[in-house]
Amino acid sequence: MLARRWSVPYPSLLVIGGLALAFIPHLPRIDSDPELLFLIFVPPLLYWTALTTSVRELKDVIGPVARLSTALVLLTMTIVAVVAHLLDPEFSWASAFLLGAIVAPPDPIAATAVIVPLGVSRRITAVLEGEGLLNDATSLVAYRVALTAAVTGAFSASAATFHLLTSGITGAAIGLAAGWLIVIFRRTVTGRLPIVENTLSLLSPFLAYIPADAIGASGVIAVVTLGLYLGRQDPKSMAPASRVQAEAMWTMLTFLFQSLIFIMIGLELPHIMQGLKGHSIFTLLLYASTITLVCMLVRFTWVGISVATLRALRRHRHRKMEPAWNEGALVAWAGMRGGDSLVIALAIPFYAHSGQPVPARNLIIFITFFVIFITLVGQGMTLSPVVRLLGLHRDASGKAEETTARVAQARAALGVIDEMTAHGGIDAKIADRLRTRYADREKRWTARSDGRDDDATSQEREAADQMAGVSEAVTRVNERIIAAQRESLLDLRRSDTINSDVLRQLQRELDLEAMLLDSKNLNDKDAGAWSPYGTDA
Repeated sequence: MLARRWSVPYPSLLVIGGLALAFIPHLPRIDSDPELLFLIFVPPLLYWTALTTSVRELKDVIGPVARLSTALVLLTMTIVAVVAHLLDPEFSWASAFLLGAIVAPPDPIAATAVIVPLGVSRRITAVLEGEGLLNDATSLVAYRVALTAAVTGAFSASAATFHLLTSGITGAAIGLAAGWLIVIFRRTVTGRLPIVENTLSLLSPFLAYIPADAIGASGVIAVVTLGLYLGRQDPKSMAPASRVQAEAMWTMLTFLFQSLIFIMIGLELPHIMQGLKGHSIFTLLLYASTITLVCMLVRFTWVGISVATLRALRRHRHRKMEPAWNEGALVAWAGMRGGDSLVIALAIPFYAHSGQPVPARNLIIFITFFVIFITLVGQGMTLSPVVRLLGLHRDASGKAEETTARVAQARAALGVIDEMTAHGGIDAKIADRLRTRYADREKRWTARSDGRDDDATSQEREAADQMAGVSEAVTRVNERIIAAQRESLLDLRRSDTINSDVLRQLQRELDLEAMLLDSKNLNDKDAGAWSPYGTDA
C-alpha cells in the first residue's frame, strides 16, 4: 500500500523491511535445505515471467535483449569475480564466480512496477522484461557451473562449456515436450474445470524443472521454454474462469514469494553476521560497496558503448538515429537486483563434498543483500523522477493497439449480429438494439484512434439499458459475439498487430462476460448458488 501511495517499487520497501527484521532480537532461524529453497522459489517465479512475456515484442528487441542478458551478464560476472578474488583471499575463484553469477542479473519486477504506469515506451519495457527473463537463464546456468566447482573443488573450462551447451539444448527440449503434454492434457482431460486446470498450472514449472534437473539438463532453461511455449498457445484451450483465477493466483503467489524471500534474509542476516565476526563492519561495507559499484559501472559503461555504437552505425547508413540517449540512460538506471539473486544466494550449500564449509558463503550472502539493498532503494526509489526527467512518460503506442483491438472487436460483433439476423437466429428488435450498441462502440473507439476522446453515446447507453431486461433472449447471440470478439483478438495477435499485454487485458474482459453468462444460465435453471471456479458457493 505504501509503495502504491509513494509511487515506488514494492520490492524497494520489502528489502527495507527485511533489514528491519534483522534487528529484532530472538527471532527464529529458518533452517532448511538450501537446495529445497531453490526448488520452491526459482521455477514458479521463472515460469510466470516466461508465461507473461510477449514473444512478439521479445523478437522485436532480441538484439538489445541478447546483449544485456548474455554478454553483459557474463561480463559483469567475470569482472565481479576478479574484483572479489582480489579483495579477499577467502574468495576462491569458484566462490568469486559464484558471487558474480548471483549479482550479475538485474530483476525487472521493480523497474516495470514503476515505469509501466508512467506510460514509458513498450519497447523499453519489453527490453527490460526480456532481459529479466533471459538473464536469469544465463546467470542460473552459470551459477550451477560455479556451484559445482565450489562444492567439488574441480573445474574444467572445456567440460563446463560442453555442459552448458548440452544441458541448455536438452532442457529446452524437455520444456517443449512438457508444454506439449500439458496442452494435450488440458484439452482432453481437465474437463475445463478451473480448479483442475490451475492445479495443473501450479505444477507446470515443476513438471519441467524436476525431470530436466534429474538427468543433468538445465531445469531453468526447461522452465523458461515451457512458459514461453504455453504463453503462445491458443487461449481457447483454457476456460475463461480458469484464466481469471490463474491471473489472480499467480499475481498473489509472485508477491508472496518475493515477500518471503526478504523475510528469510531478515531472519538469516543475524546468523550471517555471526559467521563474519572475523571481518570488521568497515571491511564488510567496503567489500559490498565495491562490488555494488562494479555492477553499476559495468552496466552503465556497456549500455553507453552499445548505444553509441548503434547510433554511429545507423548514422553511417543514413538511417534514423536509434536508440535515443534518454532511452539508454533509463535502461542503464533500471538495472536493480532483486529477490531472484537473494534466493540463489541462500540456496548455496553449507558444506562442500569434502565436508569443509563452502568458501565465503556468508560473505556472498551479505554482499548480495547489500547490492540488492543499494540498487533497490537507491535506484528504485528514484526511478519515477528519473523517468520524468528523461521525458519518457508520454508513449501512446499501447493505447493505439488497444484502440485497434476494440474497433476489431466491435466489427466482429456486428458481423455476428448481421449473420444471425440474415438466418433468422435472432429477433429483429433485439438485433437492432445489439447493433446500436456495437455500432456506437465502433464509432467511439474509431474516434479515439483519430484523436477524439468521445465518451459512450446516448444511443449505446440506451441500448445497453434496454438489453438488461431481455438477457435470456440474447444469451445465445452474446455467446457468439464473445467467441467472435475473442477470435478477432487472436487474429490480431497472430498478425503481430497487438502485443500480449493488450490481448490479456481485453481477453480478461471477455472472460468476465463469459463467466457472467455462465452464471446466469445456471441460476436461470434453478442451479442455486454457483461458483464459476467449479466449487460450491
